[in-house]
Amino acid sequence: MTLYKLIKMISNILTPDTDAFYRYVLYTSDDVGGFLRTRFCRWDKPVQDKELSGEYKRVLVASAAPIKFEDLMVTDRTDVKLQVHYNKREACLKDAKWDASLCYRYIYIIDLQEKTYSMEKYEKQMK
Repeated sequence: MTLYKLIKMISNILTPDTDAFYRYVLYTSDDVGGFLRTRFCRWDKPVQDKELSGEYKRVLVASAAPIKFEDLMVTDRTDVKLQVHYNKREACLKDAKWDASLCYRYIYIIDLQEKTYSMEKYEKQMK
């Protein structure tokens, strides 16, 4: 599987019948190694594709605020702050502790096999 294919799978679940999430992440993200982090600007070129190893069951997308999916469809918006993890193949809520410590408290667990997602606000105190 490639990074682009993984992002497309996530997009098909979060924004079905559009490629809004896919395009937003590709053109606003830096690859930080293990996860993508969006920025406050668009790149002229998309984040670089790469081969990923293993089968993904659930992935984690962390957001600074609840994602309003219609915001992803506006081509000049760059303020939806996300982290898309590709370092965990069976993500769960406890994997979001680090994200929550950086103010990415809205956690989306994307189930790639069931083609569903759940969202929870990470409420635990960071120490």
